[in-house]
Amino acid sequence: MHKLCSVNEVKENRTKGFDLEVDGKIISLFVVYHEGKILAYKNSCPHVGTPLNWVPDRFMDSEGQFLQCATHGAMFRVDDGYCEFGPCAGESLTPETIVIENDDIYLE
Repeated sequence: MHKLCSVNEVKENRTKGFDLEVDGKIISLFVVYHEGKILAYKNSCPHVGTPLNWVPDRFMDSEGQFLQCATHGAMFRVDDGYCEFGPCAGESLTPETIVIENDDIYLE
């Protein structure tokens, strides 16, 4: 497992991005705290594979309701990563498996 951060570092309806080296590969992902749950997704839009954020740790739309791709404006539901609007409508973000132990978040 790879430690990402403390649970306290991710606030409600906020996100935090990470680039980790795992087995010689860089993995780009982010965590989001939404409705009492912490979820993680690969930082890659299913449309063309670009990172979702254009500013570090900013993956949500301005209203804090959707995850948003900065490249083409695609809007993804937070709870399951499903694209509601945009060029990849009907596709989904790739979830990452995380584990929370002793108030720390780990990539499994």
